[in-house]
Amino acid sequence: RVVWWTVVGFGGTGTWVYTYNDGSGWTAPISTDIGEYDDFSYVYVAFVDSTHLLLGGEVVGGTDPDPGDFHAAIARLTLGQPLGPLTVLRADATEALEGVEDVWLEPSTQTFHVVVHDYQADRVAWLAIPATWTDGVEPLADGIFVDAFRARFVESAAGALHLVVGAEDGETSPAIRIFDSTVNAAEAP
Repeated sequence: RVVWWTVVGFGGTGTWVYTYNDGSGWTAPISTDIGEYDDFSYVYVAFVDSTHLLLGGEVVGGTDPDPGDFHAAIARLTLGQPLGPLTVLRADATEALEGVEDVWLEPSTQTFHVVVHDYQADRVAWLAIPATWTDGVEPLADGIFVDAFRARFVESAAGALHLVVGAEDGETSPAIRIFDSTVNAAEAP
């Protein structure tokens, strides 16, 4: 069990704090200065194992590309240690995305799948981040779905991963199935 919260700062003084219970009781809070960001919130988590996690969420503030903006970010966490560096997710080399909506770990390849909503452009971006990803190296989107509002990963009983994307008009578009880090249209699970 893990519980986390942010002490919101202004002008890059935020702190991300967590505690966990490994069965022997709750630990003392572990704090991480989140650098140029005021906040790291709306966090989703994928467990690699019982002590290693990948977190995806939204950072506020910073200087890149615009101070005070909202950006999607990921970070690694080893329980008992401070949060790893926050890395902003981008649609391309210059355009940051806004808010992580879901994360999922593909067990066979240890690839992290992250879905991000870009509120300004009414689109959803999907990123497949390999297990060999290096902290601080900004991954770029592997797929962009336009006229989209929300998205979630759904794993079928057989273990196939689907990305269900909600249309901007409130309807649900056909599910997108992900095979080995590629995106192909498929029927909903």
